[in-house]
Amino acid sequence: MCVVRAVLRKSKLVILDEATAHVDADTEKKVQTLLASEFKTSTMLKIAHRLDTLTDGSVDRIIVMREGRIVEQGRVEDLGENSQF
Repeated sequence: MCVVRAVLRKSKLVILDEATAHVDADTEKKVQTLLASEFKTSTMLKIAHRLDTLTDGSVDRIIVMREGRIVEQGRVEDLGENSQF
């Protein structure tokens, strides 16, 4: 419901906290594509525990935190195999 409200209001800042955590991979991809399309001119802050959630091409920067501290940051390509994510 909150996402619908954000779309209707054309929100400039959208915060998604584990927005697709409880859906299957196919549905997650559809939702991520829709969100990227609807909010392409907005700033989105996505909170996720899985890197897969952030690799749809709509993420400019990833910040990895551990115990309240930033331990790594960069683009998906920058994080690579040795990421602490």
